[in-house]
Amino acid sequence: IYLNLKDFRKAIIYIEKWIKDDTNKIPRIQKLMYHDLGISYLHLKEYTKAKKYFDMEIDLLNSKDTLSIIKTKMDLANAYYNQYLDKKAIPLFEEAYKLAKSFSNLEWKGYTTKNMAIVERDRKNFEKSLKYFEEYDKLRDIIWNKDNIVGLVEKDKQIAIAHKQQEITLQEEEI
Repeated sequence: IYLNLKDFRKAIIYIEKWIKDDTNKIPRIQKLMYHDLGISYLHLKEYTKAKKYFDMEIDLLNSKDTLSIIKTKMDLANAYYNQYLDKKAIPLFEEAYKLAKSFSNLEWKGYTTKNMAIVERDRKNFEKSLKYFEEYDKLRDIIWNKDNIVGLVEKDKQIAIAHKQQEITLQEEEI
């Protein structure tokens, strides 16, 4: 709750308390707690602590959990990038981008592509940046179209249900 409210200090207090009190040590939950601590410290610009928790999360990641790997690599890359440690950040951004390209989640493909566009723009490599921004726009359009199609299908279902309900009501009145 505190993380979502952007009250990172309180989030840290409660997450660290949970980690100390946790008796089950469920890796999936620990991974999430380390990630949330890393995010909190990242927002507070305490990059050394953020990196520590992202590294702890990476140690717990399953190699088949592609989405978590992408998220963590991106967050760690952002921690480095915010410190102008481009030599450490850019390979992580590239790795996250390559993983996302082979992954089915369009939203994360978009995030990684947009980050690559920004990285290339900052490096003054405008042709590559433009290529990434164009790819990002295509992904954004696909997501938008997909969301609208889902909405239209849902409205069609509601209309069909209403029509069927009308038929049932008419049949009941005839009976």
